[in-house]
Amino acid sequence: MAQLEQDRYKLYTQGDKLLNGGHYKQAAVLYSRVLKVGPYSVFDLGNRYYRVGSCLYCQQKYEKALLNYKKAARLDSSIFQAYNGIGSCYSSLGEYDKAIEFFKESINESPSYDLPYINWTLALLLQGKEKEALDVFEEIKTRYEILYKKNIALEIYKDEIVFANERIANTENQDEIRLAEERRGLRVFDIFLILSRKFD
Repeated sequence: MAQLEQDRYKLYTQGDKLLNGGHYKQAAVLYSRVLKVGPYSVFDLGNRYYRVGSCLYCQQKYEKALLNYKKAARLDSSIFQAYNGIGSCYSSLGEYDKAIEFFKESINESPSYDLPYINWTLALLLQGKEKEALDVFEEIKTRYEILYKKNIALEIYKDEIVFANERIANTENQDEIRLAEERRGLRVFDIFLILSRKFD
């Protein structure tokens, strides 16, 4: 079974290289071969439809891409990029309100995935809705500021834990050891709180 998974991964990787290099038809052929490598899961099938959809989208075959993205989303809703793909197809076809619905769906499935925010902003701008587009842009900016501050706090807390560990290792004074252990315990708890807090 491990060999089958490796073979699938190899096909996906080769296909991704071709897709990123602009060789869309060849990439689609490799993605289709994934299903010929032994038994496959619903996720594999959904992933195949998503990737073929991306190949078609890059060739500006929006209706065909849309069908593939929809199949991917129906098969496995965890393929959140498929909703962004559906939205991108609708946007390219001039159906901006439908597009925005699917960008929002993609965000609901994975709030930290940034591409649907950008596409949502573009869909609003293409309709001349500058004020709404700016509101979405502000939301993106706020999210990144929160993430940035969270990462700074994590680095500081990690440094404090390292310092406390060094203090414990290099002193025999029981009061200093106790204080360092308390400090370390507090910082471990702070890190737990930061990591367990949903990024929304």
